[in-house]
Amino acid sequence: MEHLGSGSYSLSISPRRGAERHHGSCFFLQQFECRLGVWCIKLRCRTSPRITQQQFKTKAGRPRPPSVSQSRRRAHINAIRTTVEHDLPSALILEDDLDWAVRLREQMLTFALSTRTLTQPLAIKKDPENTYADSSFPDSSSSNKVTEILYDDRPTTIQPSNSAYGDDWDILWLGHCEMQAPTQNTPALSKGRVILAADPSVTLDDTVEVDGEPAQNQTRIYHHVHDPACTLAYAVSQRGARRILYKVSQRNETEAVDDVLKALCDGTGGEERNLVCITTQPNLFSR
Repeated sequence: MEHLGSGSYSLSISPRRGAERHHGSCFFLQQFECRLGVWCIKLRCRTSPRITQQQFKTKAGRPRPPSVSQSRRRAHINAIRTTVEHDLPSALILEDDLDWAVRLREQMLTFALSTRTLTQPLAIKKDPENTYADSSFPDSSSSNKVTEILYDDRPTTIQPSNSAYGDDWDILWLGHCEMQAPTQNTPALSKGRVILAADPSVTLDDTVEVDGEPAQNQTRIYHHVHDPACTLAYAVSQRGARRILYKVSQRNETEAVDDVLKALCDGTGGEERNLVCITTQPNLFSR
């Protein structure tokens, strides 16, 4: 188990070998989940709260979703609900078959600092009208400018009081199959980007496209979530968990969890206010 700073933790076990090592020892996983808020979906000794087919109730007139989709959605929602019930500041939700780099601790540090750059108020305001480094945050309608900030030249922001990742986020989308960066054609989303050049954790095979053009080798980009695919790994804040549960209660229960979170982050599907969702490319967790 590694400390990532300011109350954030990462469990140092392989999703495959770790599951076998602790199989039959649910006490370890239960202690880990309750204290640190890390939920692993689909492990043989599951940390996500269980629900059976018999316990699932549908609303009158609505079809019962397929069992696999139903169970997966329920596991994610139960993990988010338990985060609220335990009043955890944040929680990390992982699929059970993921890989990550040995540099994860360092990667999460740069992710935290980049998230703060995109969402925390500036400590020193050169322009009274610009409270944030990204002029399109928090109100995306205030500016249609795509602001690119070099990681090494990022401005100083106000120190967060609740989380190493800042005080104004709902979802950190850490593992995905595909992701787009907001552009001038996405007025509902903030468009700020933090660019980390020559990131040693990015391999030459990891090609990141910026506005349809490939970025330089070993470039990492941090930005707001747009058009994501797959919920391999993501963190939710306490505020985010409560917002998700409220919105889920109003949506079709046959909808896949990936589509629910996508709609909430993108502000689509009739959502009045999209959640504050930050991601990185390439992703930090993958299959």
